[in-house]
Amino acid sequence: KLDPTKEIHLPPPEEPVGAQLYQKAVYCPASRTLRTSGHIGTDHENRPARGRIGTDATPEEANVHARNAGLRLLSTIHHYLDGDLSRVEQVLHVEGQVNAPSDFTAHAQVINGCSQVLAEAFGKPKGIGTRACYGVGSLGATVSCHVQLQISDPS
Repeated sequence: KLDPTKEIHLPPPEEPVGAQLYQKAVYCPASRTLRTSGHIGTDHENRPARGRIGTDATPEEANVHARNAGLRLLSTIHHYLDGDLSRVEQVLHVEGQVNAPSDFTAHAQVINGCSQVLAEAFGKPKGIGTRACYGVGSLGATVSCHVQLQISDPS
């Protein structure tokens, strides 16, 4: 169950962009898991956060971008679970990509922004799953970070 003492405001759910040859999330009834596509980091006005971390944005700014990506992930799963986030049994896996130069080493610090919002939304340990975070030389639309999620659903 979501923590009623934490107030989290979700942006509107998104539709696929570009060629639209993908879905924002897919539910597998056999494994009872919902897996999302990547959600890009955004600024406080929900605009894509562009640039490389360490060059165009600080790790602290990118942490906020990743947090906002986490809010967008929550909005997507809220939409795909018919508005019932209490159906989330466990965050299984978070994967975060950080657009950064090759000598950047604070990938985990950036993606912590997403992990923190999931822990706030679902509590511990349900909101904390496995995680992979790593740097990439570029991301589509030159965004600063990209996060995807896999959750389990008991229903």
